[in-house]
Amino acid sequence: MIIPASKATNTSPMAQTQQGVYIGRQITINGTNVNYWYGIPYAQQPIGNLRWKPPQALAISNDTKEAYSSNACIQDVDFGFPRTESCLILNVYAPENPNNLPVYVWIHGGGFNAGSSMQYNAIPFVGTSIINSVPIVIVTINYRLGLLGFLADQGLYDEKSGINNKSTTGNYAILDQIMALDWIKKNIAGFGGNPDQITVGGESAGGMTITILLTSSLVADEQLQVKDI
Repeated sequence: MIIPASKATNTSPMAQTQQGVYIGRQITINGTNVNYWYGIPYAQQPIGNLRWKPPQALAISNDTKEAYSSNACIQDVDFGFPRTESCLILNVYAPENPNNLPVYVWIHGGGFNAGSSMQYNAIPFVGTSIINSVPIVIVTINYRLGLLGFLADQGLYDEKSGINNKSTTGNYAILDQIMALDWIKKNIAGFGGNPDQITVGGESAGGMTITILLTSSLVADEQLQVKDI
């Protein structure tokens, strides 16, 4: 087994988004520099009166924020990261000085009851892509799990809290994923990614998600393209 040699650098990469500038970190792995940002919100956090509602878009902002730590959504499994309802976040990994690179979005598995965006450490993958002269940007996302992500209830359905006052219940996690993809498309250029060249994949429940996204009219409503590759 080959163990990647890595060390942190003093570089603090910055990425411009619609919510302002995010400051990340850089690590050198096998002689290549990889930038990473942890815990960037892609929607308003689903707490309080937003708990049983579809994800809500973030306001435009000019803030500058650090993106150094990630988390996991509420679940029984402990992956070593804070578990919280304020978990609609994503992580971005990119080569140093990226420019309009292909983007791969990874959706974690866990039977829709467990898992975290931090299960997949994309730093070695990005480093390998640089070494092989096919550099890419990778994004990993969280989404609501268990009852918080999939509770189907007639009372919630009658609230008509969906897009254009549509009734919706039981699909909050899938709507989270669609919101994340929308955020990525609108903001990934700030990390050096190409918003018109995004591939979505996943493991276990994340792989099942791809089939759902392929058949969802909501993806078309958000002007997103998901392809089965």
